[in-house]
Amino acid sequence: MKNISSVEAKSYMLLTTADRQIEGFTHGTDPVTSFEDSLFEAIFFHEGAVLPDIFTFISSAIASKQSDAGLMHLELAVEEGLVIPAFRYNCTSFSESLALIEEQGIQGVQEVPRIIAHRLDNAFEKNKTRKLINGANEISQVFAVRLLNGLKSFTMRASSQPIVEEVVITADFINKYGMKNEVIAAIENEHGELRRGTFYNILLSALNKISDSGKRIVHDSARDIFEHPACVFNPNARIAAHNLVALANATYHINMADSFGVGSYMPGRIYAPWAQPALVTATCVARDIPMERSLTSTEAKNEKLAITVSIPSVSQLRVVPWGELLKIRNDLGRGYFASIKAWHEEPDKYAGEVERCLQAYAKALTSAVKTNAPLATVALHKFSDTDKVSIRSATQLVLDAISEGNPVAKLFISAVGPLSNIAYSWLSERNINLEFAHSRYKSVVI
Repeated sequence: MKNISSVEAKSYMLLTTADRQIEGFTHGTDPVTSFEDSLFEAIFFHEGAVLPDIFTFISSAIASKQSDAGLMHLELAVEEGLVIPAFRYNCTSFSESLALIEEQGIQGVQEVPRIIAHRLDNAFEKNKTRKLINGANEISQVFAVRLLNGLKSFTMRASSQPIVEEVVITADFINKYGMKNEVIAAIENEHGELRRGTFYNILLSALNKISDSGKRIVHDSARDIFEHPACVFNPNARIAAHNLVALANATYHINMADSFGVGSYMPGRIYAPWAQPALVTATCVARDIPMERSLTSTEAKNEKLAITVSIPSVSQLRVVPWGELLKIRNDLGRGYFASIKAWHEEPDKYAGEVERCLQAYAKALTSAVKTNAPLATVALHKFSDTDKVSIRSATQLVLDAISEGNPVAKLFISAVGPLSNIAYSWLSERNINLEFAHSRYKSVVI
């Protein structure tokens, strides 16, 4: 087995849609469809995906498939090395990770997780490369610092201009129920670390002070928090709870992606527009970016390449036999992936090659679905090679969109290596958009 480096994984995307705790945030999409969409997008339009061990065992989308006959797309992708498992500490299999997760008492694990552990271990055994990622030991410590700073940022922003009502409501909730002090105490109790589940429990305790639900531990944020009596009957509590869960989730995903050295994939359909303040806060805190919008026009400059192409939607691709799609990916897809990297290095010289390779790749995929593919505009953004300028420029776009009341703003956050400083935007009128980011420390509004 080979523990891969961040350099090798830089173009891979974290499968955040396998996270049970964001299933309640899905915007018009069920968890199974959302997971499948992200899996196909990561494999056929990025270089692959990374599946954290904990997501494997808390995901309702994966759990719903574990008793199905035949191989799941996820199993096939693991066999081919297109999905790389990320295990904790020195674990080298899903079964080893599950045993440690159960020993640690991690919240939210599905009732019968051993079936999926054995199925994925069988798939991983057939993988010739056997590449895996082991998470850094300090991941919970970094999460603790970032989440606490996120709470502080919310309370500081409540008095800034322009006033955002959701921020003020959330800040009032944080202050009224002493959430910062509760988090600080939890961090001290856990010797400098903090688990996301611990924060959920702190939030649940605050909600119970409004109306006791009888629950003391959160296993599912949608069921245990969003459906909490306090959220159902108190609009302000609902707004605060939603933003605090979004803050915890976004911080958790960015933090995990940073630890693995991969992209954090958060397409717009996962988070509804009201969650934007929390997502921007998590982004700025993680990258140490001031919330004040003080960028110059020079700083916000970026290169962009827009290509109009007929390309299948994910729902169309899912009906094509796996082997046929994989053959196309390993053939014309090679030119597509290589041209993207070359464009990043020399945008002026390789713009034409990107279009040529993408058109050929899209044509082959369209032929495979044996039906007309929708017309889409694929926009590639190349931000500055300076990390701080990149994230400041992109975050500026998000803040501007929010201040203008743009209800369709999409926030993308990722944290991958220097080679993939590009954002993809698949803009088309379709039920399921292909929307993803592939960038170095940035967020992007589409």
